[in-house]
Amino acid sequence: YHYLNEDDAVAINVYIDKSNRVWTVDFAGLKVLDVQSDSLTPYLPDRNDPNAIRFNVKGIFQDRQGNHWIYHEPGGVGICLAPKGFNQLYHNPGFIKMSSGGNVTAIQADSKDRLWFGYFDGGISVVDLQKGDTIRFRHSEKDKFSLGRGTVFCIFCDSKGTMWVG
Repeated sequence: YHYLNEDDAVAINVYIDKSNRVWTVDFAGLKVLDVQSDSLTPYLPDRNDPNAIRFNVKGIFQDRQGNHWIYHEPGGVGICLAPKGFNQLYHNPGFIKMSSGGNVTAIQADSKDRLWFGYFDGGISVVDLQKGDTIRFRHSEKDKFSLGRGTVFCIFCDSKGTMWVG
């Protein structure tokens, strides 16, 4: 575990992808530990490289197609398309119509391959990339069954396809 504490960095998010690689997010950037090869690869912000990750990365998620989604503050999302490799990062891709304006705090896919984006004090957007549709869930004082007030910190899809929001 010495890799995860390199330069006294504190991991603020940890994710294990489909290849069993361990991704950590810390205040310096994003790092991936490949357990099989025992190698650590850092992905750090670089203002001079438009394909580099942005500053203030908050998390990473891999969808069923193998694409990696990276979310960062302020309000950004980047995607690394699986066929292009991780070094080609598209920032705030135009085919995502999330319409929140807030910072993304969580990403998860549901059983229909729709992506759920949780926001800092902004509810949830459910994006169907195949159809181009977006559904918004927000808190409403008038609806006691609406989403709770505040920030969405995590989203989870269980084995039955039920989505859980915290």
